[in-house]
Amino acid sequence: MNIENAYSHFNKGENEKALKYCHDLIDRESRSIQPLILLSKIYLRKNNPREALKYLQNAIEIEPGNFELINDIGNIYKMLDDINKARVYYEKSLLINNKYSPALTNLGALMIGNGEKEKGINLLKMSVNIDPNYAIGWHKLGNAYFNIKKFTDAENSLVKAFKINPNSIIYNFSLAKVLYSQEKQKKAISHLNTCIKINSQFFPAYLMLGSIFYNIGNLFDSASVLEKAIQINPNSYKPFFLYGQTQYKLKKFNESIASYKTAIKLDPKIEVLYTRLANIYLQIGNFLKAEEIIKAVIKINPNEPIYYRNLSEILKSSGKIIEAKEACRVALNYKPKDLQFNFEYLQSLKKVYQDQDEIDKERKNYINNLEKLNTLDLNFNGIAFPTESFRLAYHNNENDKLILEKLFDTLYKTKGVINNNFNRQLQIDSLRKRGRIRLGIISDFLSNHSVGQYFGNVIKDIALSDFDVIIFKGPRALTDENSKEIDSYAQSIINLPESIPLATQIIIEKSLDIIFYPEIGMSNHTYFLSLSKLALIQITSLGHASTSGSKNIDYFISCNGYETNQSEKYYTENLIKLSKIPSNFSIPKIINSSFNRADLNLPKNTFLMGIPHSINKFHPDFDYLLLEILKSIPNSYLFFCFSNQLECSQLKNRWSKVSKTLISRTVFHPKVDLNNFYEILRQLDIVLDPLYFSMGITFYQSMAFGTPVVTMPSNQMRSRLVYSGYKQMNINNAPIAKNNDEYISFCKKISLDKSYKEHLTKQINQKSIEFLFNDKEIFKEYVNAFNKAIEKVLK
Repeated sequence: MNIENAYSHFNKGENEKALKYCHDLIDRESRSIQPLILLSKIYLRKNNPREALKYLQNAIEIEPGNFELINDIGNIYKMLDDINKARVYYEKSLLINNKYSPALTNLGALMIGNGEKEKGINLLKMSVNIDPNYAIGWHKLGNAYFNIKKFTDAENSLVKAFKINPNSIIYNFSLAKVLYSQEKQKKAISHLNTCIKINSQFFPAYLMLGSIFYNIGNLFDSASVLEKAIQINPNSYKPFFLYGQTQYKLKKFNESIASYKTAIKLDPKIEVLYTRLANIYLQIGNFLKAEEIIKAVIKINPNEPIYYRNLSEILKSSGKIIEAKEACRVALNYKPKDLQFNFEYLQSLKKVYQDQDEIDKERKNYINNLEKLNTLDLNFNGIAFPTESFRLAYHNNENDKLILEKLFDTLYKTKGVINNNFNRQLQIDSLRKRGRIRLGIISDFLSNHSVGQYFGNVIKDIALSDFDVIIFKGPRALTDENSKEIDSYAQSIINLPESIPLATQIIIEKSLDIIFYPEIGMSNHTYFLSLSKLALIQITSLGHASTSGSKNIDYFISCNGYETNQSEKYYTENLIKLSKIPSNFSIPKIINSSFNRADLNLPKNTFLMGIPHSINKFHPDFDYLLLEILKSIPNSYLFFCFSNQLECSQLKNRWSKVSKTLISRTVFHPKVDLNNFYEILRQLDIVLDPLYFSMGITFYQSMAFGTPVVTMPSNQMRSRLVYSGYKQMNINNAPIAKNNDEYISFCKKISLDKSYKEHLTKQINQKSIEFLFNDKEIFKEYVNAFNKAIEKVLK
């Protein structure tokens, strides 16, 4: 009988046999420490550290100078959360042997946990200098650097731990975490896959993989690994939370809702679950459910003002304006100097107005409230919020520029909104040294969204030219196959955090010569970024057809057809007019559709006129024009696709006050997917361009299927998109009206004059292919504009 036999049973997991051997050995040889050491290991395995401690203390009485045993006693005290005694024993061990790496490592880690970071790190460094092959020392040093955000040092230390033991799950996982924090996603994924190869049930690896795939836009891969995480640990809310995020991005709202609900059941105290779930209900128009969920989280934490702000947004969306204002007032009571709460309490712009007088009144209030906000000493919490300035462009007013400049001035003066760290001269020096222009593109909509469709191919073409292109996306950026395609052309993709100060600093650190914002105003996050100077040149365009109002945006890219000789007065930026429409738009195709016009059960010989526009574009003046068209064409109907039932009801309510005919002769159809939308456009007889704010992407789509569009441009760019398209295609006798009577006349002519419609359709089918779609050259005008802007700076 010897200690080897005892260890043999221990290694096989035969704890009781090992115990018996150890006690027999102690009876035979009471001064031997080996059985005592093994007994401590057995009791640690049995999760009984106090019993383990007893045997180690017996061992140290036999060998009081054994620094290894003293260090082990310190470890057990640490397990028992007796930090003071643990420290005493680590220090005792080092008094005997001040070069004992495990004790140096343990004491260093303990000191770091106690707030003595510098001393602790020095001990950890000493440990690995003494024993460069001590993997645990490198691992703990790496974790210490990670916790103080010294990511390069953390990576270097963890790489050494990994190289010593590449089959350690912990070393691979810790290294993956550090790599991920430095946006080295591919390397992080590789180490996480190694973890899974070592242990296919390693839950943390699946969680992190799911998060990485989500953040880089690989949503299907994210969903797949999170499903595996759920199988491994169905009792943790975390994979359900992440899975809910992924399903939301994939627009699988029912699956996302179900996942968040499960997460809430598993841990009902996690407040973010409620806010995310409420947001989904808000997005799909289930306002009552959204209100119920946000009120539930308010019960959990009634002192969190942001929840009252969220409730205000939901109530406002559901038409409960008075209740919404009260909820916002409660939030304001908690934080009376908060910029967002003050702004949202004072400001409000609708989507559906009763008449122009109501529009003018709200715009006047908006200006007055900006002046009120200017008098207050407010604080910015770092998170972008809706200014609702996006809606100004739909109002048919001449003073959008004035209001947007006032808005910029109000936000600019608030501490924390603007990042002033950009150094112009350093950037000029960097560009001269580098030579090649570095272009940042910032947008949340480079996907199958209208912005992505309009600018996507141009961005690809620019990326293939002599530019280094970096795409920046906000936390709510849309992701789909089109976004992946656009991303593949960029040198790198940066996912920005929600915090505006952090996001602006990340952008500055990428040392950009030019920033191009395809649109400003459609995303709250992007709008707040655009307020700061983050590059030598900052340029926007007509993804949203309005000036930015920001003094830090230098240029606005448009084209000759969109603008007039008087257009400059509408812009805070310097206006760049390209020779053609600034888009390389691909011809859309119908892949699969279930829409059939016959299913609408309309009377025979119906002349079906499409008004497939966002509800923002339905200016009250448009109502009367639509009514006159319906009166002029007896067999005519309107076709409207709506996405929000409440807004549709508000429009119907307004129309009922104009004429019941508008409602009785309109097909109100729920929003459909893109292929069915294309089929609807193909089967329409005509599309009516809205007054004052023209069709954009829908014009291209209509042209692709030969459907004529009647338009009436004004002197502002936002109404001239269809006009410019017709001019670029050289369409003879195009339905471009100068006034309401001509607009009605063109509609009648298309409905009655078969030869005119056929000739128009034939021209559209032929000339759109030649002059409108797939413009492979327009990107050169962008490149030329960018180069000229840089040349001007360098002079």
